Amino acid sequence: MLALLIAPFHPTMNDVQRDASLVIVLICWLGAIFTYLLSRRAGMGRGLALLATALLALASPWLAYARAFFAEPAIGLAAVIALWALEADRPFTSALAAAAAAFFKPPLAVIGGGFLIDRIEQKRWRDFLVLFSVLAVCGIVLIAFNYWLARTAIISSNLSGPWPLGSNTAANFFHLSDTFFGSEHGLFVWVPWTIFAIFPIGQAFCSPGARPRFMREMSFPMVLQLVVLTASNFGPGYCFGPRYWVPFLPWMAVAAAETLRTSGWVWRTTFAILAMLSMAFAIVGALRYWQILSQSPWFLWAGTDYAAFPLFRWP
Repeated sequence: MLALLIAPFHPTMNDVQRDASLVIVLICWLGAIFTYLLSRRAGMGRGLALLATALLALASPWLAYARAFFAEPAIGLAAVIALWALEADRPFTSALAAAAAAFFKPPLAVIGGGFLIDRIEQKRWRDFLVLFSVLAVCGIVLIAFNYWLARTAIISSNLSGPWPLGSNTAANFFHLSDTFFGSEHGLFVWVPWTIFAIFPIGQAFCSPGARPRFMREMSFPMVLQLVVLTASNFGPGYCFGPRYWVPFLPWMAVAAAETLRTSGWVWRTTFAILAMLSMAFAIVGALRYWQILSQSPWFLWAGTDYAAFPLFRWP
């Protein structure tokens, strides 16, 4: 994707990384724009929509990932477009965006799968057929391309042995706790305000009649994502913060803003404190991105010897 976008400008070898970085920044910017549009589509006023956008752009790892070459920002953009289109009753566009997320990383097919479950529950059969048809065609195209390229249906370094995960199947629930509370990659550690999103989304998952409806629509893909993370024994690897949850941060920002709308002053005060803490982690992480990979968010605040990092020494 990056090559396709920068190729028309005929960059020299020395310009490729700079131009690719610019594309990543634009992707993250578009993610923030569609987070605002999703908030408005969900019925929020301008103030709450801007709050959700600010949470994503300034108080989450989304900011630091604007400096990274991971696929997560692009997947997150696809995910927020998919949900926005679903809310706007555009199942064809939603399916294309959900398929794009799976093109980047096959496990993110949980987004399209979750939307299908939601449409079955609501008995919206026309939407289901459109979603299923587009996702199926895109899936066939992806499998055909993978087979042509590498003689395998799915290209993934995390798959080995018998289907679905083979030797990468988890033997315990360590990764379930680590994905939320681990100091290096835990969601609640790096982005504590997401507590105001995860629990309401979980509650919506357990309540078929939950309102607003978009919270339940979020819940199916996110629960499927949690199942995948729990069932596998591979973590996010050498990266910044909760990488596997970064694609869902736009959704969580919208959910947190919605939760705040109906909260009392005690919870709003708590939320403000957690948001400011998240902002501190995000800004420091963006400024010192390479120094904080697979470290706790407070690593750079603990008297780190910066001389140990030659790339960041001043002349």
